[in-house]
Amino acid sequence: MAARLGLGAVTFGFLSPVDARKWTQDYYATLASDCHPITYRVNPNVGFLSMFVCGNDERRVGQMAAAWGEFGYGFRHYYTDGVHRPGKTSVIEEGRRIAAQEPPPSPAALAELAAYACMGTPDHIRKVLLEYEAAGVDQVIFMHQMGRLQHEDICAGLELFGKSVLPEFIERDEKHTREKARQLEPVIERAMKQRVEPPAPPYDPDYAFRADGQHIRHFAHEPEPARK
Repeated sequence: MAARLGLGAVTFGFLSPVDARKWTQDYYATLASDCHPITYRVNPNVGFLSMFVCGNDERRVGQMAAAWGEFGYGFRHYYTDGVHRPGKTSVIEEGRRIAAQEPPPSPAALAELAAYACMGTPDHIRKVLLEYEAAGVDQVIFMHQMGRLQHEDICAGLELFGKSVLPEFIERDEKHTREKARQLEPVIERAMKQRVEPPAPPYDPDYAFRADGQHIRHFAHEPEPARK
């Protein structure tokens, strides 16, 4: 739908690079074949979410990544099967109570999650982002405010990522952005010729209103209200 309307798409879901490739390819194929923009410009971009924890100590990173469990509970509570009583339900307390009763995730489950999540050492995160990059994904949005993660740990992880991983991607992105714009130029030009003109009343260049809201000049075809 976003591609047909000429809009960028941000997914509220956590997909592997393999699935992200399928979604991204479908987006750009639709953009090229069936785009009728509803705005004054086409924004061809696809973004995906990824959990983010970064550190050099694998054991410490694993402990911090456990915060994903509390985030996952909140996600299920609001979007799947939760029962919420405003002013009474504490999602944090409920999540921690249930987490204490449930067995911890198996090593296999954690390994599967970590395989495509940006939670780990800089080398691991670099590997995951390279896979997203190869899949044609335009942006990866980090989710790092999870559970009991401390502000200091989040900032330290972002700083480490910014120094050790991000520079190489920024350098490639500048060239990629220019090449992408060149390749999509005919696609966007063709799409803009099919732009949907939304129905709207004519704009009166003489329209004005007072800051206090007491007097409003209506459109030219409507009589102006009498002043007291």
